[in-house]
This record gives sequence, C-alpha cells and structure tokens, in this order.
Amino acid sequence: MQPDYNCYREAFFSTGDCVFEYDLFRDTFTAGREQWSQMFGYVPVNYHEIIDKLQEIITPNEREAFLDIFSLNEVLKQARGGATKIRRSFPVMLTNNSYQWLSFTLLPVTENGQVTMLLGCITDVKPQDRDDQIREYRQTHDELTGLLNRYEGEEAVTRFLAGKGDGKCAFILIDIDNFRVINETLGHGFGDYVLKMVARQLESFFGDNAILMRFGGDEFVVFLKNYPNRTYLDDQLTKLSDAMNQELMHHDNMLSVDLAESFGVACYPDHGTTFRRLYECADTALYQAKKRGDHKYVIFGR
Repeated sequence: MQPDYNCYREAFFSTGDCVFEYDLFRDTFTAGREQWSQMFGYVPVNYHEIIDKLQEIITPNEREAFLDIFSLNEVLKQARGGATKIRRSFPVMLTNNSYQWLSFTLLPVTENGQVTMLLGCITDVKPQDRDDQIREYRQTHDELTGLLNRYEGEEAVTRFLAGKGDGKCAFILIDIDNFRVINETLGHGFGDYVLKMVARQLESFFGDNAILMRFGGDEFVVFLKNYPNRTYLDDQLTKLSDAMNQELMHHDNMLSVDLAESFGVACYPDHGTTFRRLYECADTALYQAKKRGDHKYVIFGR
C-alpha cells in the first residue's frame, strides 16, 4: 500500500462509526471491532454477514429495497456503471417496538474498470437528516405501527399486480373483534399497544412474502404475494389465527383481555385482479366471518 493510503486507512478506522474494508482483489475483510461491538453486539467477518444481519432488523417493508441496493451483485453492478458513492438510510426495529434510522454508505474503489475494494460505513442519521427522513417516512407509513399506510399500501399492491405473472396471491383483511371494548375499558394507550403488537406479529409471521398495511382503525391488510395452492393457504391462515388469538394482561390493573381477530380473504386471480375488487371481496368475507363469530377466517365464496 502507498503511505498516503495507510494514513487514510488509520483515520478511517479510528472514527466512532461502524466501518469496514472489503478487499475483493485479495479477498480480505476488516471491520472496526470496538464500534461494531458497541452498536450491534458482534463483529462481522465478511460483507455477506453485514447484509444478512442488517436485513433482519430493517423494517420488513424496506428489506427488498435494501437488497436491491446493497447486495454484493447490485453494488458491483452500480460501481461498474460509474457510481462512486452508494448511500441510503433505513429504519431499523429496536427491541421496544420503536425505530431508529441508520445510514449505510459504500465507497467502491475501482482500478482499470474493475472493483477492487469496498469501503463501508454505518452511522446514526444526523438529527436534521433524521427529521427529513421521518417526514418522508410518515408520508408512506402509519406512524403508530410502522406498517405502510392505506394509500401507500394500495399503491404497493397495485405496482406488484402490474408486474405479476402467473401465480396465486391472497388479500387478507383483518379486524380486531373486540377493539372498541379494549379502548373503552383499558384505555387508548393500551389500545395503541395492541395495534403495535398485532403489527409486529404480522411482520414476524409473513416476513418479506407479504405487503403489510394498517388500513385504518383496527383493520389491517396482508397481501400475500404468493402461495402454491388452497391447502397451503388454509394451513397458513389457521396458523396465523392460532398465533394471534391470545390473552393479554393489562399490567396496571391486572385485568386480562382476550384478543381475537377475524379474517376475510380474497384470492388473486380467482376473485379479482385489482386492489379495489380484492378488497371488496375480502370485506364481504370479513363480514361473514364476524357474523359467524368464532374468530376465524372466511374465504370469499366459500
């Protein structure tokens, strides 16, 4: 290495941010140990580990966009196209169901048209930038739950359907059966807690295979991007119902409440090929499920 690069490298690794150097030519990887341990509790051993662990904590609705930018193949493609800096901020989930914004920056180093090194940095978003990010985030996401809001959720489903080829999708409309009682008896603060908990359950259950949104009030929409057959869909809906119908304890007054949801389901393309038509069919099925009163699901037309 040239002396000036040694000086630069020393300064690079002495920052308080999580930094790393990936030498593709020599296939060596170095990360700032202290910074990574303090922020994430581990020290990465290669670039793939960084990407794998980051996508676990990035909010599910942003994971696909994250991989589209920072997977190694995409980074190399951007670098070969002339990109000298690749930067994007993402919200990550913390253990208390709140969010923190992190900025991920990559500097590709090229020699003779080939990418020889990646210099990377992960840092907290600056307060001013964080305010801008939060304002942008609130335009597309529900502030309480972090899921897509109604407008952006509909847009996301419509964009997905526009590029959809063969295959089956499911539109699942979820309603919390006794939510008004929860708000009236245990307070709106506990009601907000219930809504956030339902959102986290949906994220955990479906992961990247669904577009999730809070449709309004205590209604949620899960758009399952793909399922192989009706038997699989029935099995998933049964498991989801079992996981979400549970007893919650209100710790302030030690009262317990039975949390129960009903699901109305419409299938693409059998019941419709647009968001609006699928919603109408799912809403009809939800009405039937609520009328039946057993906190289960009804698939439209069955």
